[in-house]
Amino acid sequence: MSALDTVQQKLIGTIALDPGLTSQGASDAVKNLCAFSATFNKSAADGMASTATSATKFITFSNPLSTPLRVSRVVINPGGSLTQDAANTANIIISTDDGVGGAAATCCTLVTTPVASGGTGTWAANTAIVATEAMFTQANRVVGAGGNLWFTISKNGTGVVVPILNITVLLEKL
Repeated sequence: MSALDTVQQKLIGTIALDPGLTSQGASDAVKNLCAFSATFNKSAADGMASTATSATKFITFSNPLSTPLRVSRVVINPGGSLTQDAANTANIIISTDDGVGGAAATCCTLVTTPVASGGTGTWAANTAIVATEAMFTQANRVVGAGGNLWFTISKNGTGVVVPILNITVLLEKL
């Protein structure tokens, strides 16, 4: 057990003594205190509905620990609106790699289809879109020591213009 694990377990045990908090609530609180976040800024709207974005590394993040991190949450904060469509869509893809030359693998895919079909639905400016568990590829949620995060946009049908946006990825120590 690492020093961070020991400190986390002691904090969880102490916090869980509070009669108003469950041990799961204490565990969640401590995990959030020890979490990392990475942000990707897409600084321009797509020029056309068909414009894709090739895999681009999050320049603000490379796992600095000697232990792996798990992607626990992905949040898109768009600077403009986007209208859902069942056929003409954008796929916002977050990928992870192992940091030692391995290929990036899809961790989370947010598709701009209706919510009822598992998509993000219509976007409103400055309204957060949170990835659901169904949008994650469980096997690819781990970022190894020195590993990286990647951002890609692919399009289906004639596509849709993706506005300026920020993507925040929350990572927790395994």
